[in-house]
Amino acid sequence: MIGCHVKAFAIGGVLKAGIMCLIVLLFTGCAFLGLGGDGKLSPEEYAQLVEFSRGVIGNAKIPGDKLSKADREIVKTAAPLFDVKYSGYKTGRYSLTWFFDDKRSIRVEGEGDMLDFKGSFWKLVLNTDAAADAKADRTTERRTK
Repeated sequence: MIGCHVKAFAIGGVLKAGIMCLIVLLFTGCAFLGLGGDGKLSPEEYAQLVEFSRGVIGNAKIPGDKLSKADREIVKTAAPLFDVKYSGYKTGRYSLTWFFDDKRSIRVEGEGDMLDFKGSFWKLVLNTDAAADAKADRTTERRTK
């Protein structure tokens, strides 16, 4: 008889804990689990991604004849063309492209968590012929994880 009461208490305790978890999730929303919002980058997070990409370009060892000081100034000051395909909460494939003229551009492509700059996979592509965008003069890939 005592064993029956112990089992009922254990089952009741688990049930109460489960109900409490549901209530907490109800009041805190899915954001508590990192699933809140629409999963897109906020303006502040986008600015961080742009600064990271500018750093990638700034630290790359690209010869001056391929990326001039004027080109580097454009990267520092101009807003890039941002293309993204979200695959989850602030994750996906993205590219930031700066155009220098009608034939030349530089692009940082990334995949994964867009805010995990140390663990993300990215690629730097310098094009000297925009018409041949698929054929990059110089491509640098790096996995930072």
